[in-house]
Amino acid sequence: MRYDYVVPKLNDLLCFHCYIGNWKELSPEYILGLKRDLDKEMHVYKPLFNEDLWKKYHKFMHICFKTFSGWGNDAKICSSIKRRKEIKKSWSVKYKVLFSEEFIEKTENEEKYEEQQNEIKKQVYFDLLEEFKNSLEIFQYDSIQKIKTPININPD
Repeated sequence: MRYDYVVPKLNDLLCFHCYIGNWKELSPEYILGLKRDLDKEMHVYKPLFNEDLWKKYHKFMHICFKTFSGWGNDAKICSSIKRRKEIKKSWSVKYKVLFSEEFIEKTENEEKYEEQQNEIKKQVYFDLLEEFKNSLEIFQYDSIQKIKTPININPD
């Protein structure tokens, strides 16, 4: 798995959900496409990583998306649309079906719900990145020592 491929995409998900960084530039279709790309990448490389990485990845995805919304249906984005409609001039009514109705209802009924969920998303995101770092062999002390130790090709 390419860290430089996966982590920027995860960061875009976080930005979109938490209204930070480049969130205004990211469309709902792009976000759903990111999820598909990331799921594919993670499934392809799953055997190479420990179970903790896989669990933390799924935890992040499950707080960002409502999955299994019906056979053949895409995941639904767990974020409010209110701010997006206010800011994005290119907002289309067709976007609403890409978002979780349950999440939208909760944000409308519970004033602090989305704010609380975004704080959880940030924490889960950073936990996931920490697990990525721990899973990558290059960051392991033993691997660094092996790199620094010269290899004698001619044993004579």
